[in-house]
Amino acid sequence: MVYFNEFSYWKYLLKLQNPLEREKESLLRQREVTAVEEMINELTYLFDLPTNNFVYLQVELNQALDFYSQNPVEVIPRPYLLFQPKDYGLMEEFKHQYPIFYQTALEKFQVILDDRGIQVSDGIQNNLVYILLSKWYMLSKHMHDKFSPCKILLYSHFTMENTQGLAAEIQSEMGHSVAITTHAPHHINLDSIEEHDFDILVTTTSLYIDIDRPIFFIYRKGEALNLHQLKELIQQVIEDKKASYRKIIKERQSQLKSGQAH
Repeated sequence: MVYFNEFSYWKYLLKLQNPLEREKESLLRQREVTAVEEMINELTYLFDLPTNNFVYLQVELNQALDFYSQNPVEVIPRPYLLFQPKDYGLMEEFKHQYPIFYQTALEKFQVILDDRGIQVSDGIQNNLVYILLSKWYMLSKHMHDKFSPCKILLYSHFTMENTQGLAAEIQSEMGHSVAITTHAPHHINLDSIEEHDFDILVTTTSLYIDIDRPIFFIYRKGEALNLHQLKELIQQVIEDKKASYRKIIKERQSQLKSGQAH
């Protein structure tokens, strides 16, 4: 403990600078920390993600960047010792499932590394992206909710038990590609529909309602439901939602670039 205290004291003394230099260092540090915060805020805005408390994430990223700025690229270790952590698969998941987010994060990290004078390498960028993906609270769920599920409103003119059983059957077949809510088995109309957020209205009876979303009539032929046609419709809706989401992201990227230019 004596040696440790002595070492800490001399390290502190050797780092002392005159007031003007300390002020410059403080301003530089403030800009560095702010850059990470701004990057996270931009990603939150671009991809329309919930605003959380990102202090822990910012601290993790700044600590990693501080380490990279003080050590040559050759000695920078992997983010794990022997085996990849369980959530390291997030890298491949985002790279293939959400390539726009993945590429945007890479580009923003490259800018931050350049500004800090850190030599850019694939290893450093991968480590930073891994920290971002693994420490961002519920990021995978938020991205999945934005890109993947098709929201189904299920209406059955039979009993609620029948409706719930039908919903479970559809969910079992379609898996995570759908999120199902049920409409009460009473008279359905425009007002009652507007209480729900959905992409497809699935019904067991003919409906004469004018809405701008598809209505799918589900029926049973023998023991099987006509889920093949529903699956095709769901895939089309998901692709349309992805295209619409990408368009919104590109528009927001253009707005940010325009604002930065001014």
